[in-house]
Order: sequence, then C-alpha cells, then structure tokens
Amino acid sequence: MKVKGLRWMVIGLIMLITIINYLDRGTLNYMWVANIDYHLVSEADASADKGNHAVLAGEQYILTAANGNRDSVSVANVQMKEKNGVTFVTNREGIAIDLGLIDRNDPDASQKAKDILGLITIFFMIAYGISQLVSGKLYDKIGCRKGFFWSVLVWGRQMH
Repeated sequence: MKVKGLRWMVIGLIMLITIINYLDRGTLNYMWVANIDYHLVSEADASADKGNHAVLAGEQYILTAANGNRDSVSVANVQMKEKNGVTFVTNREGIAIDLGLIDRNDPDASQKAKDILGLITIFFMIAYGISQLVSGKLYDKIGCRKGFFWSVLVWGRQMH
C-alpha cells in the first residue's frame, strides 16, 4: 500500500522537529536574565497606567506588568533610573537569578550572567558536535531509516 505524498510528509515532520529543536535551544537565552523597566507612578495613577508600572508601598515596590501580573519586590532588590524626566524601577528577572547563579544586587551581575551563559553554550556546542560525529557514523553503518528510528526511540526515552 502506497501513501501518496508520504515522502513530503516525512520531510515536513523532520523540518518541524528541527524547528522545535532550535526554538527549544534558544529558550535558555531568552529566559536567562532580563532587566524589566516599570514606570514609577503614585498609587492614585496606578489604575490609569496600562503599561508596566510600579507603586511604592512601604519597603516594597508593587510591580504590575502590562498583562496584569503583579509582583512584590523589596526596595533593596531594584535599581532606579531616570529617562527624560521619568523615573523607572528596574527589576532584574530570569532563571539565572531564580537559580541563585547570580545576585540581582551585584553591579557586575549582567557580565557574570553573560559569562555563565557563554560557558553553558560552549559546552552544549561541544556535546552537539560530538553527537553529530557519533550519530553520523552510526547512520552510515545502519542506514537512515533505522538510525532515525533509534534516535527517536532514545530521544523519547530521555523525555520521560
């Protein structure tokens, strides 16, 4: 039984897997560290501001994102800056801070975060290159069909 267009469906699936793989690898870079600016407003003006805004409440800033998410951050954990006469509260966020790899109050935090991400990327690329050599030799010996079958099987077992 022949399925019409099977070859193109398989090529499409391989392309989709490749796209997902590259998006997945890029996720770490996007989530690593981000400096999020919040417009500092008074409590009376908070309801009118639809963008990211911050309200000082005692020793805490109540940070409200444009999508409505709220977070409470200590005054000591944010940085203040002024642009064109407007005051902004800058909150460092990201998984590097959440994992405790860098301290959000460290003035060199951005550079340290870049250095750690660079090391992670280098080791990933070395492992990626080695795996390409190994899988290439394996595919040459057993063929593409069996090689893809075993790759998907091994990859699927790693995800569980």
